Amino acid sequence: PEFLSDGPLHPDIREMFTQYICNDVYIINLIVGNSLGPAEKEPLAGTEIQKILSHTHTIREFMDRLREATTHKDIGPDQTSASEEELNKDSIFSKIRTHLAEEFNISEETIHSRTRFTEDMQLDSVDAIRVIMVLEEAFGFEILDQDAEKVFTVGEATDYIYKRLVKERKR
Repeated sequence: PEFLSDGPLHPDIREMFTQYICNDVYIINLIVGNSLGPAEKEPLAGTEIQKILSHTHTIREFMDRLREATTHKDIGPDQTSASEEELNKDSIFSKIRTHLAEEFNISEETIHSRTRFTEDMQLDSVDAIRVIMVLEEAFGFEILDQDAEKVFTVGEATDYIYKRLVKERKR
């Protein structure tokens, strides 16, 4: 896939998108297309999910680098950084709840700290990837696969993100 030449992107950025983003998206589509046919009733295999996660992380890393290169991070004396605003568990939980409700088209009132992603929200393995991507986008950092595998509830996600933000703040 390629971008149209009449788009507003600089030619170098267009080339990077074509080489990096589009190739990863194409591979993800191939994996999902080959694994989930119309008659397929089984969820994706763990190896296929790992491949998808790998490619989504590549896309995420590229987008983060692009965002850093194209935005200014000037914080005035009366402003606080996003990590300072989000450094309490209540605000983290609220943000997670809002993003999950929006992503999965469910009521925020049904999401509590003890809400389980699989059992209570009825999310499958593909939805788990969406949860990770939503949280990464909302909080601005990558969630490692080995960490994501240990998070089963919204409360555990809140605790994980809180610890990561505290750790990032100390740096």
